[in-house]
Amino acid sequence: MPTDAERFSESNVLNSVALYLASKLFAAGYLVYWHKRDAVQINTSSTGWYLTYSANRATYLADPTFAAAYAAAKGLVTFVDTIPAVPRFITRLTDDTSVGPADAVPVPAMAIALGAPVPLAQVEIGTKTKWRTRHLMIDSYTRTTDEQGLFKDALANWLDENTILAIADHDAGTLAVVGSVEVLDSTVASARVVDRAEAVTYEVLLNARLEYAA
Repeated sequence: MPTDAERFSESNVLNSVALYLASKLFAAGYLVYWHKRDAVQINTSSTGWYLTYSANRATYLADPTFAAAYAAAKGLVTFVDTIPAVPRFITRLTDDTSVGPADAVPVPAMAIALGAPVPLAQVEIGTKTKWRTRHLMIDSYTRTTDEQGLFKDALANWLDENTILAIADHDAGTLAVVGSVEVLDSTVASARVVDRAEAVTYEVLLNARLEYAA
């Protein structure tokens, strides 16, 4: 049986934050492409997943439900483990419209990174439970300054100070809620990035702390 601290593993926290952000992006009019899984998600329902997207894109575009969602979307946000240094492309640079390799990520793109857990003070005298914190970084790249502004406002609101996020058990695969984290010290910055001749993209970077008791 995992300890309380182990229930707040990097996998559980990272995946819970990613799914929370995905749900917000759907509400904002975007679809999400999970690069590692090669899957597009159009909503939070169990039927909203379209797997093996690279090979089946043409088939999915012939599906009325997917086609309607794709046509109405503001964009397809690519979720990746990390944003590669270069290149980042505003459009996919492939003739067959398949998703490019990991080092050619179409934008808008988003990566979520967590720092190691840092134990702080005991929650109360006589208990082993401690306040712990993790550094959260969300690195995003957008296509235009307008979209950059949208992402800046959205991330600041979605991960505002004192926001409480539920953490699900992805390690066990049950998705049972194992606890919650509180967002603290949230800041958002932006920059214009020139990736050689291929594209100019617009970065939005959020840094925050996630605090929890375990």
